[in-house]
Amino acid sequence: MADPVTWAIVLSATAAGTAAYGEHQAGKAAEAEGKAKRDLHNYNAVIAEKNAAAAADAARADELKARKQAEDIKSRRRAVYGKSGMSTAGTPLAVMGEEAAELELDILTERRNRQLEITGYKQQAAVEAASGQMAEIRGANRKRAYKARAGSTLLSGASGVAGMKYKYGKTG
Repeated sequence: MADPVTWAIVLSATAAGTAAYGEHQAGKAAEAEGKAKRDLHNYNAVIAEKNAAAAADAARADELKARKQAEDIKSRRRAVYGKSGMSTAGTPLAVMGEEAAELELDILTERRNRQLEITGYKQQAAVEAASGQMAEIRGANRKRAYKARAGSTLLSGASGVAGMKYKYGKTG
């Protein structure tokens, strides 16, 4: 059976090795977590880009529909004036012009609102992409920190073992 000093040295070296291994594993886990978060953010960025494209498609379709409806309204108004035998000059013309301007303003307001929605999706995509890059960088940085801690733990353990050997006269 080994003497207590030898056991202390062996246990100290084993503890240092185990702690260093734990730090190494924690570094690998931190890196994997960073990559997983990157992938999630990148997925969210793709979804936001798709939402922006879908919103743009819907905005174009809605604007075409609104323009057709506006033309239908203006056509019906002209038909009513024509059927009544009234001249479209003067006040009726001014009313039709004002109505056409209001219809166009509604269409342009809706276009602006939809453009803001699209811009929001695009900004969300950019933020998600940047967040993904940052998550990966943080994971890599944490891995490096854990590697440094593992190295420090090994050096500290080796120093402790050497100190024990020196203090108790063990050289072999």
